[in-house]
Amino acid sequence: MKVTAALVWLFLSFSCAGQNMQLIERSLLRKYQRIGYWRQAAYASYKDYLIDSLEKANKDFGSALSRVANTYAQSIDYDFPLLRDSGITIVTSADGLFRIYSWDTEEGGTMHIFSSLFQYKTGARVYSKIDSGAADDDAKAWYDPLFSFRTPDKVYYLAISHSILSNVARHQAIRAFCIDRASLNDTIRIFKTDSTMSNTLDIGYNNRPFRGHTTFPPTLILFDSALQLIRVPV
Repeated sequence: MKVTAALVWLFLSFSCAGQNMQLIERSLLRKYQRIGYWRQAAYASYKDYLIDSLEKANKDFGSALSRVANTYAQSIDYDFPLLRDSGITIVTSADGLFRIYSWDTEEGGTMHIFSSLFQYKTGARVYSKIDSGAADDDAKAWYDPLFSFRTPDKVYYLAISHSILSNVARHQAIRAFCIDRASLNDTIRIFKTDSTMSNTLDIGYNNRPFRGHTTFPPTLILFDSALQLIRVPV
């Protein structure tokens, strides 16, 4: 009888947690939709105060997402289907301890300005960190896919980032992360080049040859998890 009661309590706990995340996601979605609303308004009139409202909508959404990512441990496992369907890119590491949320702020023109939030888990707690970018271009990037590279004493996460710099100019990079105790190290230098150690490997390319390609954006930087090998075209 005690076992049955415990199972019922566990089921109700998971059910309540799932319903709670659904309510939280709807609240986040409303804030995210304000970005599109103010973008359309600003595009129609180009008035400065509408641009300010668009900027504020992005800050409000980023702050709300950060609060959720810092507060609810179950959020790192939740799929956020409504946010995904609305255009937000969410990638999660295979071990479930690291996740990246990316969205277009709609504040750019032919050069798109993206914002990303990193979420990570240590023990039973979750934390978040806004992407400040490893370089000027990286702050305007979104991330997909996300790989893991395991050594005997640490797990490194390797994320492919994409930037839209103009109608034809594109940028793609692979960037390294790791979790050190309760902190996320997003500047760790593990890539060895001819002259230095780096946090990223990157390439620029022209978008024209890839228009109409079946996979977009094209996957130019490849990571072979079996061989633990990175391939970068030159």
